[in-house]
Amino acid sequence: MSSARAVTLNPAVTFALACVGSLPFGQAIANTISQVVGAILGSALLDATIPDGNGGSLGSNSITPGVGYGNALCGEIVMTGVLVATVLETAVSKGNVVSKSFAPLAIGFAVFCAHAVLLPIDGCSINPARSLGPAIVSGTWPGTFWVFIVGPYLGAMAAIPFYWFFQSNFQKDLAATLDPINITAEDEAPQARKPTTSESEV
Repeated sequence: MSSARAVTLNPAVTFALACVGSLPFGQAIANTISQVVGAILGSALLDATIPDGNGGSLGSNSITPGVGYGNALCGEIVMTGVLVATVLETAVSKGNVVSKSFAPLAIGFAVFCAHAVLLPIDGCSINPARSLGPAIVSGTWPGTFWVFIVGPYLGAMAAIPFYWFFQSNFQKDLAATLDPINITAEDEAPQARKPTTSESEV
């Protein structure tokens, strides 16, 4: 992702970009609609190609039997938070000291980690559009489907304060306050003695 306005496929990421000011809200709404429409079209193409794909559910997300919805929700929040934080710190942050050309690698690794954790739990969403597309086309709507919409957005919201924190000068100001050696030259310089009236007359 070469810039914050480049192609994003995840409404949760788009939401975070809009919240931190890297994407206009109007553009974010248009992007989100496009992402959902794209997910529906992709699922329809899959359905036309493999009518009975994955038992007719087209890979729709569902929580694995034996796993509580609270566990799945927590997993979606945490892993989406990791993904969004990675996007913000690598592709958006002005304080990023590493070339932004490495952002796709970092983001891809974050997605890989999310799938490694969540696939056995709920099929891994971390993307509301990815969950909505197959569900709409296949008509697969489990009672816990809300987890795959609410979880990613909560994860995105959780990542935003961390981005704002690392963008602030809090760390620098705190270090300057706590470091007793950090004394400016102005503080070290002795105060010049003001001449007395008699000295100024001479």
